[in-house]
Amino acid sequence: MSAHSLTLLLLCAPVSVGAQEPDPARGELEAALRAYFGAEEADGPALQAAVRAAQGREELLEEVLRSKSFVASAGPLALHGRIDERYRFRAHEAGESDTDNDALFFGPGSEAGLQPLVVYVPDSTSTAPSVDELEKEVRAGRFVLLVPDEERDNQWKPTHHEHRRHAGPLRTLLLEHRIDPERVYFVGSGRGGHAAWTVGLLYAQRFAGIAPCNGGPACEGSYALSGGVFLENARSLVVHAVYNTSFDHGLEGCRYAARKFEEWGYRFTGIEEPAMRTMDLVEAMEKVADVTRDSHPRAIVKRFNHLDAGEHFWLRALERAPGEWDPAAKITLRGKLPTDPLQQREKLWEHVQGLCARLEGTLTAGRITIQAQGVGKLRVYFDPELVPYGKKVSVTINGKPEPPVVPKRDVATLLQHVHASGDTARLYGAFHDYRVR
Repeated sequence: MSAHSLTLLLLCAPVSVGAQEPDPARGELEAALRAYFGAEEADGPALQAAVRAAQGREELLEEVLRSKSFVASAGPLALHGRIDERYRFRAHEAGESDTDNDALFFGPGSEAGLQPLVVYVPDSTSTAPSVDELEKEVRAGRFVLLVPDEERDNQWKPTHHEHRRHAGPLRTLLLEHRIDPERVYFVGSGRGGHAAWTVGLLYAQRFAGIAPCNGGPACEGSYALSGGVFLENARSLVVHAVYNTSFDHGLEGCRYAARKFEEWGYRFTGIEEPAMRTMDLVEAMEKVADVTRDSHPRAIVKRFNHLDAGEHFWLRALERAPGEWDPAAKITLRGKLPTDPLQQREKLWEHVQGLCARLEGTLTAGRITIQAQGVGKLRVYFDPELVPYGKKVSVTINGKPEPPVVPKRDVATLLQHVHASGDTARLYGAFHDYRVR
């Protein structure tokens, strides 16, 4: 073959258009973020290494966080484990045996990109029968965390411990897997229906939608241990509920919620049925799978008792004032008690609302207006999607203006918020703390 023919052959050889050299800057940043998000401490050497890797690469940092390319590649998951004492999902290690009531975490491979997560609580004292159901969800491209009935009595106990068992694992799962933070849902039947209402309303900023079946909201004062679970918090959620009319297994609570949601214009559908039944994942996801969370709302409201439920998007309570209410304490109502049961409930809930805390915030044209009740100190995160960094932002709390703030992006602040929340859609690079006067 002549040299001329060889040259033509080389020129005409096919070129792999998609093949690209690895970007060392991206690889360094992804490795630093992976190490930092795996570290127990939010402040320390791992944070400093991540900040150095992101220095001068802020746009790359945002892209890596939003795409979650820092998550290590993995195939489909079918993990059995437990919810540990720190409220994290822990897969069984070598030598540990599976049981019929394990916590389960199933999911698609990381190559599928960002996929939704369903927190699932079936009406059962055993999780083993749900394995086939979870495998179907994996084939549909969804992650599922199944939280077991710890005491195996098929009763929902709205304690602080139970709240945290269901919400606590989300932070770590969001950081370790390619879960879309805008598509996290809660589905449950019976005991799980109660759980979906309670956890969904208390930690509403975590979820896009909830689908409870034959369980009711343990609303303001309904249970002595709940400390209040407030319908008001559902403003950011889509709720699809199914509840039976054969006996009150949350029926009156659901009917009350339906009335309030219609009054407030919240996104709610409720189906009343005569029979007690369960809702599987397929049915539930047909109703909420297309729902996406708005992670940058301009108007937010959150009512709560325990401080760990006092965060809602760009507002966070740092102190309760005068302190958290003891829901086991005796409630004394002033005045004559109405004879109508619904009016009695309204009067009781009005009293409980005064004992709990409430944050309401609106943001328009660089102005933040906040109403705070039962909060001694609060934090305002400046969402770059809503607030212009480098320009003055005015903040008013309970009608009293605070000195203007000029938010400036700080990479360490941004990373610490992601580390604490697991939320890679809310990239808050600045905050300011305020004492409520």
